[in-house]
Amino acid sequence: MTTLLIIENNPKQMKHLSTMAMEINSALTIISAETGNQALEILSLKHIDVIFITIELPDISGIELIRHLRQKKHYYFTPIVFMSYTSQYEQIAFKELKAYGYLIKPYSKKTLNQLTTKLLESYPLQDTQVHSPIILTYKGQTYTLPPDSIILIEYHNRKIRLTTINEEIRYKHMTLSNFQHLLPDHFIRVHQSFVINLHFIKKVDHHMGTLNCYFLSHIVPIGKNYRTLLKNYYK
Repeated sequence: MTTLLIIENNPKQMKHLSTMAMEINSALTIISAETGNQALEILSLKHIDVIFITIELPDISGIELIRHLRQKKHYYFTPIVFMSYTSQYEQIAFKELKAYGYLIKPYSKKTLNQLTTKLLESYPLQDTQVHSPIILTYKGQTYTLPPDSIILIEYHNRKIRLTTINEEIRYKHMTLSNFQHLLPDHFIRVHQSFVINLHFIKKVDHHMGTLNCYFLSHIVPIGKNYRTLLKNYYK
């Protein structure tokens, strides 16, 4: 069950958003907070899957609250939708804070529905298990990567290339099979050259043999020998 936290100090907008969310997914658990401090208390006590937050809160900026929240491993990848009367924070929201969406108030029911339907229906939820970080050292650089920060691993030009939510990392020569042994079970091989983190898959096109991932701008091919395996996860 998905738990949605709405942080909004305007009662009418709170009610409107809650009603819309329940229309999209009636199985949602919705929790509300009117201030940043209330939200922080809730976030410290409960597991939250999705957050909608207005930037103009009475006690703390929504930007600062999420900037603080993103420092916690448990909420590093939580989908967040910002709401504001102005677009001036949009660049910070997307580039720095990895927002899922940004709504300009007053927003229409159609706009809200277009942005949030897929998110509230089927956004892949985080695995609550905490996995040990992967430590990679190459050419004098050492990277400590939580496995769930990795979206895609590619075997390219006889070397391993990792795409994370923030950067691309080139690693030494190593077979993709051997590198996959370092990863948790929710990483699967989808192609001779690609291993994918299931938590980031946004859409699978079985007909075209491709998939799309959150935070990834290009499509990933699915090899013919791996399509049956992937269908077991996404039918």
